[in-house]
Amino acid sequence: HGEIVVRRCLLDVELAILVFDEAFWPGDDHRAQRIGPLNMAVVIDFDALWRFVDRRFIDPFALPPVNAARTTRGLKPIDGSFLPNLGGLADLSLTLFPAWFAAPLTDWPQPLLMGDFQLFDPGANEPLPPALTAFLAAGEAPIVFTPGTGHQHAAAYFSAATAVVQRLGRRAIFLTRHHAQVPPDLPASVLWLAYVPMRDLLPHASVLVHHGGIGTTAEALRAGVPQLVVPFAWDQFANGAQVVALGAGASLSASRLTEPRLRRRLQCVLSSNTVRARCRKLARGRHASPLPSHRPRTRGGSGARSFCGTREIIRATVHRLHGRQQDLPGRASASILRRPRFATAIGPPRRRPTH
Repeated sequence: HGEIVVRRCLLDVELAILVFDEAFWPGDDHRAQRIGPLNMAVVIDFDALWRFVDRRFIDPFALPPVNAARTTRGLKPIDGSFLPNLGGLADLSLTLFPAWFAAPLTDWPQPLLMGDFQLFDPGANEPLPPALTAFLAAGEAPIVFTPGTGHQHAAAYFSAATAVVQRLGRRAIFLTRHHAQVPPDLPASVLWLAYVPMRDLLPHASVLVHHGGIGTTAEALRAGVPQLVVPFAWDQFANGAQVVALGAGASLSASRLTEPRLRRRLQCVLSSNTVRARCRKLARGRHASPLPSHRPRTRGGSGARSFCGTREIIRATVHRLHGRQQDLPGRASASILRRPRFATAIGPPRRRPTH
């Protein structure tokens, strides 16, 4: 009684992107690697290094079988290196961060659909741990320090943080699952916790000092709490730069972290009425609201749907792909960029490869 056309949309999920494409950030160059006994800063051209790795170690093994498969299907061989070509194959890209946090630049993949932060809410109306409740009631709002969930080499970070909060006469919460990197003789003004949901903790904090992960950054923006970003690697430097650009805090590279520098940078954030007002405005204003969150599915369900949370965005993506039938080589793919991609400092935008 009618023809039913079934279209399958293959969602190409890219959780992270190469940070070597990020812009050069004056004053805090994360490309400067400190080496040697004098801890000298040497700037490395990661773009050239990655091109060498592509051509020397990846292309000789990846390109021949891929090009052979393309030839049997009547497709042209890949023009250039394998990985850059792979990164540009998606028919549509979907960001998991909003445009007000990082506006699209000229070398971002096109077409592009801007999404929003995907915040993790483990459960509604769960009470805080008794130790935390008692600590919060005993004094002023604490400074929260966390180097990130998986970080296991932050002993110097927590040692400097302990000395700084004692010098400033402030209270603090150290948040890490790895207790061995926390000083064993913490003062009564400092509380260690293995885990507390950021959504529940940050409204009680005066400042959040963190590594600059995209999830933690988004949680701080939602809570309206000032941030001091101490990036260690990857996209954390770019996220810290965006926090500074938004007026929501400051940034200090982990490679340059010392007790005096941490103290001075933290004092600037703590004493700035402008930063606090800006954070409140971002949290309640139209640019940062609403910030949708997703709850993990306990049973079954699509992994992509569970991760993305907002099915409306995926549905819009599929509809948009179906509207570009002339460009689809028998399937649709979308690239999800969880972290912001910044234009390269030198050189033209990447050319989108042909299918």
